[in-house]
Amino acid sequence: MSEIKNIFIKIRWYLNKGNNRSKQLKKSLVSCLIIKIISVAISLLMIPMCINYINAEQYGIWLTLSTIVLWLGFFDIGLANGLRNKFAEAKAKGDTRLAKEYVSTTFFILSLIFGATWVIFMVLNRYIDWNVFFHISIKGTELNSLFSIIITYFCLQNIFKILSTVLLADQKPGWSSFFDMLGQLFALIIIWVMMQLIPGSLLKLGITLCFVPLVVWVIANFFFFKGSYKAYSPSIKSINKARIKDILNLGVKFFIIQIACVIQFQTANFIIAHFFSAVEVTNYNIVYKYFNVLAMTFTIFLSPFWSAITDAWTLKDMSWIKNTTQKYVIIATAFNICGLIMLIVAPVVIRFWVGKEIAGNIDNILLVLCYIYVAITLYTTLFVNILNGMGILRTQYILALISPIIYIAITYIFIDKFNLGTYSIYIALIASNINGFIAPFQYYKLIRKHHIKTNVNNVCIQN
Repeated sequence: MSEIKNIFIKIRWYLNKGNNRSKQLKKSLVSCLIIKIISVAISLLMIPMCINYINAEQYGIWLTLSTIVLWLGFFDIGLANGLRNKFAEAKAKGDTRLAKEYVSTTFFILSLIFGATWVIFMVLNRYIDWNVFFHISIKGTELNSLFSIIITYFCLQNIFKILSTVLLADQKPGWSSFFDMLGQLFALIIIWVMMQLIPGSLLKLGITLCFVPLVVWVIANFFFFKGSYKAYSPSIKSINKARIKDILNLGVKFFIIQIACVIQFQTANFIIAHFFSAVEVTNYNIVYKYFNVLAMTFTIFLSPFWSAITDAWTLKDMSWIKNTTQKYVIIATAFNICGLIMLIVAPVVIRFWVGKEIAGNIDNILLVLCYIYVAITLYTTLFVNILNGMGILRTQYILALISPIIYIAITYIFIDKFNLGTYSIYIALIASNINGFIAPFQYYKLIRKHHIKTNVNNVCIQN
């Protein structure tokens, strides 16, 4: 017992070591890590449970439809990320009124954008024949009804998750992760109950996976904006047109970058469903989600880092940025070593996870390509997050106009000319990630420039 007590004492000492920014960062990491472990476990349980409740083909349809609608999240024209930086800057300067104006203005604009988006897509959905797209035959309008449910969920989510942006900007990602996890947990429990009582239905599965997490976020908004975040609660009086320009200056650049990310990282399900089958979508996603455990867990460590960088950059604390980045590079390397072990044991783990029948359709080449992609992504995501926190987006913005074209071209060539199937997706993702390869060089150039400037200033002071 005394040894365990000593361990907790050492952990507590470590968490309280350093300046306020470092202490907040470490405490956020610990809380996010615990919550994310639970979230990963839930998401891993969710896949076989959903497949068993319906089937692999219908689950592939759900994944494809939800991915398509997920693109709607980027119709916010980068406002969420613009708010994240501007809120963090206002908080660092102690300007509560300015922070409230940013929140209120963003909430208002997002409500207009996603209200209009919902109306447009609800009308368009009446004229789409999803059976033709998926090369299947499901009686009635079940797929159109499912699409309507998903559209409604994502539009409302993108409005109410402004709270998530505020929590991230305030270096409290643990709360944001907690509400995401809570929504997943309740959905998992309800699906398990449905498996015992109700016959499998794609529509019922969609309703559960959409509206249960949404209810959690609505309740969270009520408690936070009426409680500890009352000072930042959205209000009509605090809407300020002048703040729109501030947010959009960053937001539009983030928007272009996000569109590029959608094309490069969110179209895989769509491409596979179109060129191959819904079953292949499921196979691809099983491999992706297996290795994505690494990326998801690493994201835990990155969640508070973005806004901490904004705070440090605003206060010109470059030494903190440099020292903390070095620690993150070590963490990314450790994660990649874990990924290599995951690759070795993948066939056994996946067979145990989803069953022999589905695991038999997944080959080793797909596993290797996915690991390489995720391993590279860990490093590139780190440096992209640093530049995002600094608000240095010009190079990302330019490359975002080029990389999607390269991705689409490589994907088409490898599918159509070389017949490499789903391998083509990962090859294209790796080759087109130009921004990810350049971001580290941008960061180290900034650090070197600051080091030279500091040395020059020190010489001038001595003279």
